[in-house]
Amino acid sequence: MIAEWIPTLGVAALVMLMIYRRGRRLFTRQRFGSRRLLVRMAIVGSICVLLLPILLLARGVAPAIGLGLGLSLGLLARTLTKFEVTEQGLFFTPNAYVGVAVMSLFLGRMIYRLTAIGAAGGSPFRDGFQRSPMTAAVVAVLIGYYVTYYAAIFARGRRLLQQGQV
Repeated sequence: MIAEWIPTLGVAALVMLMIYRRGRRLFTRQRFGSRRLLVRMAIVGSICVLLLPILLLARGVAPAIGLGLGLSLGLLARTLTKFEVTEQGLFFTPNAYVGVAVMSLFLGRMIYRLTAIGAAGGSPFRDGFQRSPMTAAVVAVLIGYYVTYYAAIFARGRRLLQQGQV
């Protein structure tokens, strides 16, 4: 029984580290760096590929609705992000409310799902963690949000740099 939870605990530890790091960046001004954002986009893309089976195994329109909501939230967050030109370079400050809402939605769903499966005495991977339409929708929100947000921030920062405002 415990051996079945080892992969889940490993993934949970990785997710918690990512959430801590992302949470720290939600409230602080960040230097715009093309390479840094490209690395973030590559990491998010890799995580999206890993989470793709959750979306593919879900039935119904829930993943599509979640993806649409995530894309919308990513664009909203981009419009609420503040860019600042200083002598040190270009900086941006993300809107904390949208980021916290997306992270809270994801964390809440994962905690709920793990608790429900654990209470039933099952294993998350064997007993349908990936087959829940609601979980697939929340994962799709997360994917849509981060892919859209990072791409939009990258494009906006590059445009400001090319216009010579820095």
